[in-house]
Amino acid sequence: MRQAPERYEIIQKLKLHLEKVGIDIGETEFLQNDFAEPYFDVDEFGFNYYIKDRDKFIKYAQNLSEDEILYLLVKNFVESEAVEYEFKNRVDEKDFRRLYFDRAMYLMEKIDSKWGKKLRKEFDIVLRNNPFRDI
Repeated sequence: MRQAPERYEIIQKLKLHLEKVGIDIGETEFLQNDFAEPYFDVDEFGFNYYIKDRDKFIKYAQNLSEDEILYLLVKNFVESEAVEYEFKNRVDEKDFRRLYFDRAMYLMEKIDSKWGKKLRKEFDIVLRNNPFRDI
């Protein structure tokens, strides 16, 4: 299946960003699916980002710029890697988000400092509403 040049270029840029932190996504095409995996398309208004699970949209954003679509796609893979990292290095008496947030911010900062700051702000909002709860 041949992809539109815009999709192909975004996927290539995504791979280059993720290579900076050793994340290999292989031949992922980001086509529509129903398995809670991200996919995207492009129309005359910009990029559209979706995550759908069992016929329900979990996340949906439309009319995104190239930077915005790349941020969301990179963030998805960075957070997946951070979850794996936390699981392998879990400290039972600590809130799991400590390792998870630290790892995700570290990776995102290595990829793009602007995106690292953006992710930090998102995590700060989460923690303001739901502080760490260590045992």
